[in-house]
Amino acid sequence: MAADPQPVPLKEYNEEVLRVSLTWGVLDYIAANFVIPWETEKHGRYTAVSGGGQFENRRPTRSDDTAKLTHVMSAHTEELGLDSRGSKLAALGTVVHDHRKEIRLYLESLLDHGFCSECGRKYPEEYPSEHCEGEDCTGRIRSAQAEFGHLISDALDNFSDRFLEHYREYRDQLQGELNEIKQRSRENRRVSSDEESSRAIDDESVLADRKEVLEERLERIQTMSYRDFIKESKQSRYAFDMRTIANDVGLSLVDSGEDGQYTRDAGDDDGRSMRMAISELHPGAAYLDNGDVYVVSEVRIDEFASSELRERVRGTEKSELANETVCTACGRRRADTAETCECGADADTEERRLVAPESVRAYRHDLPMNTGGDPGRTIYRESSNTIQSTYAERETEVLDFTASQQCILTDEAGTARGELRYGSLEVLYHTDRFSAKYKSGEVDHKDTQFELCGAESCQGVVYEDDSDRVRCSADADHRPAGEDGSELVRLGYAYSTDGIKIEFSDTKQAHTFAHGLRVALQYIGGVSIRDLSEVVQNDGVVYLFDAQEGGGGVTRLLFEGDSETHSLRKALKLLNDHFHCECEDGCPLCLYQYGCDRDNSGQSFDREAIFDLLRTVSIAELETDGGENQRIRLNGISGEIDR
Repeated sequence: MAADPQPVPLKEYNEEVLRVSLTWGVLDYIAANFVIPWETEKHGRYTAVSGGGQFENRRPTRSDDTAKLTHVMSAHTEELGLDSRGSKLAALGTVVHDHRKEIRLYLESLLDHGFCSECGRKYPEEYPSEHCEGEDCTGRIRSAQAEFGHLISDALDNFSDRFLEHYREYRDQLQGELNEIKQRSRENRRVSSDEESSRAIDDESVLADRKEVLEERLERIQTMSYRDFIKESKQSRYAFDMRTIANDVGLSLVDSGEDGQYTRDAGDDDGRSMRMAISELHPGAAYLDNGDVYVVSEVRIDEFASSELRERVRGTEKSELANETVCTACGRRRADTAETCECGADADTEERRLVAPESVRAYRHDLPMNTGGDPGRTIYRESSNTIQSTYAERETEVLDFTASQQCILTDEAGTARGELRYGSLEVLYHTDRFSAKYKSGEVDHKDTQFELCGAESCQGVVYEDDSDRVRCSADADHRPAGEDGSELVRLGYAYSTDGIKIEFSDTKQAHTFAHGLRVALQYIGGVSIRDLSEVVQNDGVVYLFDAQEGGGGVTRLLFEGDSETHSLRKALKLLNDHFHCECEDGCPLCLYQYGCDRDNSGQSFDREAIFDLLRTVSIAELETDGGENQRIRLNGISGEIDR
């Protein structure tokens, strides 16, 4: 029990990780101690399930002729009867209800030990010392049961909601929204004034799009396997295959062989993560595989995910990103379409939608993208040059922030010098254009906007061929500049995580402080700099957040610990030590970091202001939701910090 913890990328003892682990623990206990006589016929999408109405409280044996839970989960939601309370999975809920006491005891045994709040080292529950015995560690030993025992009730109380009731609730939510849309459409048809009529027309376009995707989604979830439904729904963190909760974009590559062209899958089993795909698998992206360059020439859009994404963004201060009117020449947003665009071009305006890709197909650069069509390299502006790479700058926005804890840094006079707030964030990654670089060293003089063919069900990318004709990569007969039309798109992906809102009087100071905290958390949490992301705003606010979707408990560490061993004290010491450098305004040894939101521009930092802050702050007062305030004296660090 006193062995050092395994080297994992995230600290083992954080609430969200344990919340999911204990929920899985309920299923582990059921699988080890009960026999539910399910029977399955066929496999995959044709799986038929029967039985399961009863269960036996005994350990399974090899002679039990019953289907495993994983096999049952491959059946369609409709086959499992999840739209009724008498579903074929109902026995799981009955087991948890009838044997709650035994399951609780099992989950308590998983937390029956102590742990060091600083390094994570484990100890027996009744260890005689209160202090960690790890080398160079000053942490205190805490009881895992006392610290996280409340999560056991959470796992038991919410088991049915997460695994049994969620389908019906999700379906009812979709149906309820669909009914509301139909009611709004009826109200729009009854408007009288010209102003109301204009508003109703704009509203009806959005409603029609949303209505269509909701109807398609309601039909689709009936034919999904339950495993896929869990992964795609809001309960994805509890998915049974224990994969990351990130969504993936499928990738297939088109090559040539003796029998002509053939298609093969690439990447991981489920493709590339959405967060990487929007900047690496965008329309026209150059993808390198085994020394060959492939050009993303077809993009399938997930219409339901796109509609959900736009709805998510519309309710925030960044609502203009959902649907925007832009200049077709440069892509700038046009608030007033009557005025000439800043680029000076005499160009029309067009709507650009925020969308979520589902899958892409990339052709080897020298192969035709369709029958009798152009080779993949024709998509690029300098098609006669050999393509080397493409670059799509990915932008990051914080859509929403809800604080649960607050820390105010004050000086001896009681004046607030800065604030840190910890809470939950909604983050949006997005990009709408790319530039190409060629092996000759040349780079596109102008970015290329993402433009897709408007023909029905077409997944083609719009480009200009060597004769400046507007073409579709998927079908040479389509006319994107004519009857088929085209559409400008912005690729995006939104997710939830946890993080800190840093607020100082000056943006440079807040940005510098954020870089210091990123360094400190690498030591305190044992993570990589890539596990922490930042967004710099121009109002003295910088967001520092867990890169892991759902939150990884990294930034939360700054709000943990006793007064004398608090993580914030340690973070300030590490920050100060790291920033002392002989350079003038920053370098890779002190300030510059991977993932900087300002590209490590020296003008975006103010290191001296942070040194001044460290000399003057004396108190960090932590306020929590419903908890007692905690005062951390920082002036005691003065002798430890090199002035």
